[in-house]
Amino acid sequence: SQRSFYEVSNRRYGMRQLTHNPDTILYALLGVNAAVFMGWQALNSSFMLRHFAFSTEAMRNGRPWTLVTSIFSHYDFQHLAVNALGLYFWGREVGRLLGGPRLLALYLVGGVVGNLVQLGLSYSNERQYRWGQPRATYGLGA
Repeated sequence: SQRSFYEVSNRRYGMRQLTHNPDTILYALLGVNAAVFMGWQALNSSFMLRHFAFSTEAMRNGRPWTLVTSIFSHYDFQHLAVNALGLYFWGREVGRLLGGPRLLALYLVGGVVGNLVQLGLSYSNERQYRWGQPRATYGLGA
């Protein structure tokens, strides 16, 4: 059966409500952080270093995605927990003030810019790996 315009429109509106909801974005970010942490525990460490840790070497070897993926990496549970608390409390306020899409944008841009700044400060150290969301969380507070 053919769907009416109103059914399609209502479904799109519902999806927009979900993807623009700051709480949905916040919990998705927390979930991705937890999932990547589980990956560090369960997967081959050389795979995770290659794809989820940012370094000068990663950039020279054509892995620019590590600028983003490293934002979600944490080296131990305490690191994850402290950063998740910071993200939860700052992210909740930023999301309420600016909305879900801007929360996501600030988180990602803050993390990428923080990685680039650290890259500039330690460019000669090829294997200094960077991970974790502190730079992304600081971006929310800026």
